[in-house]
Amino acid sequence: MIRQIFFRLHKQFIYIYLFNFIFGQTDIGIRLNHIPPNPPIVGETVSFEATVPVDIGVMEAVFFYKMDNEQSYNEIEMEFLGDTWIATITSVPEGEKIEYFFIFRKQDRSEISFQWQHPHLHPYMLYAIPKAS
Repeated sequence: MIRQIFFRLHKQFIYIYLFNFIFGQTDIGIRLNHIPPNPPIVGETVSFEATVPVDIGVMEAVFFYKMDNEQSYNEIEMEFLGDTWIATITSVPEGEKIEYFFIFRKQDRSEISFQWQHPHLHPYMLYAIPKAS
């Protein structure tokens, strides 16, 4: 009985391993790097950086963000400097927090992100500091 359960589990792990080996995004996800910036003050500039190794083949990157009271995301094309993609919000809008995520498009037009699939459902959160009166 225990031997059969162990054998079934072993087979499942082999299938999962093969799937990850063939489609390989688990390896890519580990190599992406983003450290959230310090909380910005409303009205000031804040930059968001993501490091992606060149060998992954990212051709373009898009930064999406919205404040907590907005329905849809704003979109900013990111700039590539060295191995770092950078997006800048020139004036942080009024609101309590910024919800954001990145989408990276590879040479083959496939997309990767830190949050795997549906990054808009699991965005990063960064709280904004209200402007002093």
